[in-house]
Amino acid sequence: MHESCNDVLRSLVGRQMTAVAFVMDYIRLEFEDAFLTARSLPYVQIGDINLASGMPGYRDMLCERITRQVTKASDTEQEEIRIEFNDGSVIAIPLGTDKYRGEEAAILQIPEQTLCVWRPE
Repeated sequence: MHESCNDVLRSLVGRQMTAVAFVMDYIRLEFEDAFLTARSLPYVQIGDINLASGMPGYRDMLCERITRQVTKASDTEQEEIRIEFNDGSVIAIPLGTDKYRGEEAAILQIPEQTLCVWRPE
């Protein structure tokens, strides 16, 4: 049976975010043995605070999600990938073609499952 990327993304639920890597023009989020590469730079939301790349406190807020457990993960009709955590915070990766460089917005690698790539249609 073929799984959609949204189904594979939901397999992040229950995993803990274990690392954030800032690599030149993309960010890699690690969830135990799963890796989500964001070519479209994510924003972080906690309550009314919404920080994007380049804003003061952005890197700290993103790194503070380390050790948090994923409670929900989905792509919202190809608009963004949303990862919600047990403290109510959200990391979201925009999927609009104007938001990223290259051919992909995001790549999800989960062992023993399909590699998922979000790119423009």
